[in-house]
Amino acid sequence: MYAKLSIRNGKRSIKDYLIFFITLVISFSLMYSFNALSFEPQIKNLTINIKAFSYTMIIVSVIMAFAMGFLISYVSKFIMNRRKREFGIYLILGMEQRNVAIMFLIESIIIGALALLVGVFIGVYLTQVFASIVTNMFHVPMDIHFSISLEAIYITTIFFILIYLFVTLLNYRTLYKIKLYDLLNDYKRNEEIKIKNFKVYLLIAILSVIMIVLGYYWAAIKLSKLIDMLIILGLSIVGTYGVYISFGTFILFLKNRFKKFKYKGSNLFLTNQIISKVNTNGFVMGTMAILLSITIGAFLMGFTFSEEIQNSIEAEYPYDIMITAKRSDIDYKNVYEFVEKSEFELEKYIEVKLFSLDSKISKDIINKENLNHIKKRYDKDCISIMAYSDYNNLRQLLGLKKVSLMNDEFIIHSNQDYLKENISEYIKSNPSIQVNGIKLKSDEQKFYDEHIGQSGGFAGYDITVIVPDKVCKGLEVKDSSFLANYNRKISKEFDLKLRIFISDWFKSKYNQDKYEEGIGRAWMAWTRVSEVERSYTVSATYSFVALYLGIIFLIICCTVLALQQLMDSSEHKYRFDILRKLGMENRDINILVLKQVGIYFAIPLILPIIHIVVFSEILSKAYFSFILTENAVGKGFLISFGLFCFIYVSYFIATVVGFKNNIEN
Repeated sequence: MYAKLSIRNGKRSIKDYLIFFITLVISFSLMYSFNALSFEPQIKNLTINIKAFSYTMIIVSVIMAFAMGFLISYVSKFIMNRRKREFGIYLILGMEQRNVAIMFLIESIIIGALALLVGVFIGVYLTQVFASIVTNMFHVPMDIHFSISLEAIYITTIFFILIYLFVTLLNYRTLYKIKLYDLLNDYKRNEEIKIKNFKVYLLIAILSVIMIVLGYYWAAIKLSKLIDMLIILGLSIVGTYGVYISFGTFILFLKNRFKKFKYKGSNLFLTNQIISKVNTNGFVMGTMAILLSITIGAFLMGFTFSEEIQNSIEAEYPYDIMITAKRSDIDYKNVYEFVEKSEFELEKYIEVKLFSLDSKISKDIINKENLNHIKKRYDKDCISIMAYSDYNNLRQLLGLKKVSLMNDEFIIHSNQDYLKENISEYIKSNPSIQVNGIKLKSDEQKFYDEHIGQSGGFAGYDITVIVPDKVCKGLEVKDSSFLANYNRKISKEFDLKLRIFISDWFKSKYNQDKYEEGIGRAWMAWTRVSEVERSYTVSATYSFVALYLGIIFLIICCTVLALQQLMDSSEHKYRFDILRKLGMENRDINILVLKQVGIYFAIPLILPIIHIVVFSEILSKAYFSFILTENAVGKGFLISFGLFCFIYVSYFIATVVGFKNNIEN
């Protein structure tokens, strides 16, 4: 009987559940599709690095499960509050309170299970769309086929059961303990908009703004350790909650202060409507603001970093093989022989030695701010010396034009954008340097910035100073490198064998692991095949984590905001009826609804926009300028902005339409 009643009530209340149901469907379809990607055969065969992508998707799904738990709990509470009078009537008619709770829980589970089924169905198609995007990133053709991933269904179903088990216990406890009087009369209570000690709220607002500004300032001057990040995060979160808790009282104060605006048109009604909701939902507004900050940040950073990686892959890895070791006695003959014995051949290869440069010159070339950043990354000088003959051999291997150098000159090479201005300034103010007791001169024309090493710089050094060969005699060797290109494209299997051989070769011949205590990086080996695949994997991970986190958090925020307004339109429909009786035309009421919903959707965006603008500026100066280009940032911003606006505006329009229908019917 209760199941039938639950089904009937679900059909009757479909209008209340619609936005919630759509959000659940989107959430479950994304959860299924992203998890299914981890088990998609074509994705698994792309690269051995794809496991990191798969594990990341599962970890993010756990985060999403908590977020969805919050959403379902909140919406269940919302619908429960709206139907309290109905539940009270059931109790008057003789139904036990326990059975009322069970009936509501059955109704919620039916809606959730239906959303899960529809979500999985849509997810099957979404999986192929996302799989096509991933394979396209790897420049591999996609074989479109529709299949159901049982593993993804298991994971999604487990999350569904855990979420609803948690929410069920909370709702059952609430309904079981609530009093009949509260069920019948709760709808009569108006939301409190009266200032209950303005000074307290004013103090909260001032302290909150101070905390946020302090967080900005801390991020600008000190952002290097985990404790700093936690402090900045804590200040920003607490400050955000404080601002929104006191926001309604602040609007009420402004309304009473500017009386001319207050009594103009329908402003009195509009401001009271906004204040009543914001004043009683300050904590929820704060939560929405934090989630929106995460959403915008995830979209912006994810798509920007992904775009940068995709754009720089070819330039970052100019060699098929690059090996570098902190030794002067390395003989790379064995590596050459290993390749020659295979079905592949080396078209060109060279060996290059790097030498130490006076640390004073290093500090002069790089300003203090950038030098400190580099030391945090490398914990050593980032400048090395290369012989002129090796440098021209390197350029020839890359198909670059040879450069000329006189016996009393030096050249600076760096492809790091953040250092170019420093280097130009140094050359202007210091046209000559002394290396190994020999004075060398240069000018701005002797500065080159092509990519000559794997993953930026050369052998881990951001700046390479090229000097005549005779100057290098007697200098300390810092690194020995081997660079080579094949005569044709190699297979992934051979690339893996080569990397295993290099590792075993260092251990057996030189008794060296990749990292050693006191030395740090003893040797490194890059192959174009593995590094390009790793970059594609990182790019895909950034994109999909941004998409996953961003969309889920965004639709949760939009759903909460929409349901609050729809509940308000249903419960307080009589207010708009009174406006009609007072002579307000439907056109004016529609404009009023548009303003009310628009302002309510805009309020949670105020601080997130400020947070993102400020932190983006701070981070761009501290870190992003070292790794991002303007093109990647611009395209990442456009994608992020477009996706965010599309989803947010869609929910806004749906809310306005639903609001109008509720007050008209």
